[in-house]
Amino acid sequence: MTDAMRIPGDAEPTIVVIDDEPANLQIIKMAVVREQFRCNLVLLDGARKGLDFLEHHPVDLLLLDVVMPGMNGFEMFAQLKAEPRWADIPVIFLSAVNETRYIIQGLEMGAVDYIGKPLISQVLTARFRSVLRMKFLQRELRKRNQELEDANRLKDEFLSFCSHDLRAPISAIELTCQFLSDQFVTDTAGKAPPEAQELLERIVNQTRLARRLVENLLDMNKIEEGRVVPQPTFFSPRELLQGCVQDHQPMILARNLAIEEDLPAENIVCFGDREMIAQAIRNVLGNAVKFARKRIRVLSRVEGAQAEAGGLWRLEIADDGMGLPPGQEEAIFNKYAKSDLRGPGYGLGLYIAQQTIRLHHGTISARSREASRNARRTDTVSSAF
Repeated sequence: MTDAMRIPGDAEPTIVVIDDEPANLQIIKMAVVREQFRCNLVLLDGARKGLDFLEHHPVDLLLLDVVMPGMNGFEMFAQLKAEPRWADIPVIFLSAVNETRYIIQGLEMGAVDYIGKPLISQVLTARFRSVLRMKFLQRELRKRNQELEDANRLKDEFLSFCSHDLRAPISAIELTCQFLSDQFVTDTAGKAPPEAQELLERIVNQTRLARRLVENLLDMNKIEEGRVVPQPTFFSPRELLQGCVQDHQPMILARNLAIEEDLPAENIVCFGDREMIAQAIRNVLGNAVKFARKRIRVLSRVEGAQAEAGGLWRLEIADDGMGLPPGQEEAIFNKYAKSDLRGPGYGLGLYIAQQTIRLHHGTISARSREASRNARRTDTVSSAF
């Protein structure tokens, strides 16, 4: 057998031919021998014998005559498709009936080919090779996909375990820093050493960033596993936004950023999972804090109607950073998205924010525009729900 005849995968695939005419079976056998096609060839003279053989043996390819007494080829093929064990076996119909309607029926049922009689040995084995090669490639693709799924599952489990275990040491660092800060105030009557106090604040800020990363990893796993179900309540968007800005205040002060706030009126009330929405807003705001040069703007408004009449709450968070590279307006919401800009990437924060907003039947998007002719570009992330 030459290399051109070799089928990738199993050296000798099992090919079953079912035809009620012994002469046709012998013709196929002679064609296989003539073309030196190496395979385990099984010749059966009826559909019932074919089903019995399938019950006890794996089959790589099935050749099925259309016109047979008792059970014809179409009827047997329907039984194969109804049985999960056999549904993926590639089937080629053989028939002396070459009417178009029969060919169409066979192909529409799911057969990979329809070969008319009389058979040509070179054509027959060429089609064998084509079908078996396709089956091998499909099997390899399923195998690779399964390996990728397993690797991705293990990675997510690892991240989940690590994130869970990191919570304890991060909390310990925060408590220790708070204790040291209180000790400075107690021991020096409010006159803490500036260098030491600055170092403690930097540690606390970095610890908060680490905590946020851990929370994002845990939230990501919960969302992707379908374990996150919003628990909606009524809440004040003004108070929620004030709290989110306050959470980022240490970093805002450390970077000497100005923040402009246009918050909703006190009497505006929204309905949704307050904690989930707050986490999404903190993620977007944290991204703005990382990339802003001098200022951040938080703009909130109700569109369409008053809140009590089912209005739409729209929130925009803008920074005056370098802006988004062309084409990244949607990519920044991808899982593990990395910015093309110098500096830290977008990580998981915006991905989780997008998933959270979608769970609330809202939308989130980003745009980058020139603030003025000489100013740097401005990133704006807006959400509506």
